[in-house]
Amino acid sequence: MGLSEKIVESAIEIFSTMVMMEISENGTPLTETIPLTDTISGVIGMAGTHKGVLAIHLPHNVAMAITGSFLGMDVDSIN
Repeated sequence: MGLSEKIVESAIEIFSTMVMMEISENGTPLTETIPLTDTISGVIGMAGTHKGVLAIHLPHNVAMAITGSFLGMDVDSIN
């Protein structure tokens, strides 16, 4: 299993157990960069066998839905 597959598998497990949301892989990874507008970005540091950082970019509405599910409350704004 390659690194990409491990990251996807871990994300699915984390969202299922910690955020109480089901996610799935949708298509193939992007091969080109696109402008990011109205997004929230997070960076996760990795250490161990693989070292580096993983950046996650989410549209505002998706970030609010994830935060609300994780905290168990309605989130309707970003401050």
